[in-house]
Amino acid sequence: MATRMLAMSGYGLWVWLGLGLAVGVFPAGRGDTLVPLAWGGALIGLGPLLACLPWIGLPEWLGWRFGRHSRPTAEGLIALAAFLPMMAVAGLARGDNLFWATRLSGGALAALSLVTLVYAMRLPRTSVRGWGPVFAASAGRMVAALYSGGLWLFAMAQGGEDAPGLWIALVQLVTVVAGVLDAIRWRALWRSKVSTTSAKRRQTRARHMLSGLLVYVLPGVVLLLTPWGVGHTWLATLAAVGCVLGKSLDQDLYHRSLARADSHLSPA
Repeated sequence: MATRMLAMSGYGLWVWLGLGLAVGVFPAGRGDTLVPLAWGGALIGLGPLLACLPWIGLPEWLGWRFGRHSRPTAEGLIALAAFLPMMAVAGLARGDNLFWATRLSGGALAALSLVTLVYAMRLPRTSVRGWGPVFAASAGRMVAALYSGGLWLFAMAQGGEDAPGLWIALVQLVTVVAGVLDAIRWRALWRSKVSTTSAKRRQTRARHMLSGLLVYVLPGVVLLLTPWGVGHTWLATLAAVGCVLGKSLDQDLYHRSLARADSHLSPA
């Protein structure tokens, strides 16, 4: 679950980076482009690297099980296709990044990364009903990836010191949307009367609160302090790391609780 969240964060970072290049608002400088580009690739590439090591116990990446005679899944192929415009951006990044080919490559990078996130929105069939909770659980994956990717890019902008006010406002807006979607899906799950003991339910709620602190409270405080000149690189990096860890914990808890709900609601 953690490696998948890291990969989705990397694609979320590439979406923001590609959009900034395509629109022509990304900061000038080759290094300012290559650093987030490479970091996004590192977040994405960690999963396949671990999947190639049999003693790690992670033989799967985006549904693609590595091994002899294995074939990549559609999701894996789409995810790998995003590396083509990534390499184009790496080769074309120059100066103010306003060259038409650079902007075109940035748009392709954002588009393919977004398609990867949209494809990852798919959820298995569950016993939780209602278009609202289902949509919140599906769209929440994509919004969470954009949120964590935006935090990583925010951390690379000198801890927010070089980040424009509009950029900070966009990340804060995504934070609110992600929080609303999380609240909808968890509310629907709690109302499904998951079959579990009261102690287990209290433990799940405690872990859920911990994930909420890491995902929303810590980054929210950092984002609010930045306009006042308190933002630093280590604070922004801590917020991004906390978001990934908290979201990994949140998704693990949600899928475990969802499995218990399915076993409780499905007919014997």
